[in-house]
Amino acid sequence: MGTRVCTILLCDDNDLLRELLARIIEGADDLALVGQVGSAEELLDMLAGASPDVILLDVNLPGLNGIDGIAPLRDAGYMNPIVIMSADRRNEHLAEAAGAAAFFYKGNTDVGELFSTIRSAIAS
Repeated sequence: MGTRVCTILLCDDNDLLRELLARIIEGADDLALVGQVGSAEELLDMLAGASPDVILLDVNLPGLNGIDGIAPLRDAGYMNPIVIMSADRRNEHLAEAAGAAAFFYKGNTDVGELFSTIRSAIAS
């Protein structure tokens, strides 16, 4: 039996960073990217037909920001872990208070830390 693959939906409005994160995630044996979008509204639309194991959600998004987007995701029935991503560490406490399972600091250049954050969110 192989390792269970965790499905991930990525939401970040920065096309270049989103593509980079997608390639990094696809390089992990136990992670699979099932979609990527650029706004919380697109994310909500995509969830109508999917239920990924975890959502990676950026804070600074056009329209509804990532932290404020957690409540509508829960209201829509998504109960799996949400990992908030931000280049501002001050958002970590806001993400936690809003119900995020984990926080990933975008200034971190250690790919292993991204994987660790995703895996710990799933395990929680």
